[in-house]
Amino acid sequence: MLKLSVRVTARASRDRLALERGRLRAWVTAPPRDGKANEAVRALVAAALQVREWDVQIIAGERGREKVLLVPDGAAERLRTLLAG
Repeated sequence: MLKLSVRVTARASRDRLALERGRLRAWVTAPPRDGKANEAVRALVAAALQVREWDVQIIAGERGREKVLLVPDGAAERLRTLLAG
């Protein structure tokens, strides 16, 4: 499994994932209430890495903006491709 550090902004105008200033950022439209933003982040990362949503786990930062996600090892190459271009 691969650990990813992600800074999350909830209530954004649209869902997106990008590399900004050398770090992974996620913007989600969901509010940071009742776990909705966390679910949206997991879904966004899963879609970007082409893995199942339940394969993306939040292992730290469930209640904050800075999160650590655990994703399958096979997603590492897709992540490199995503961040490169």
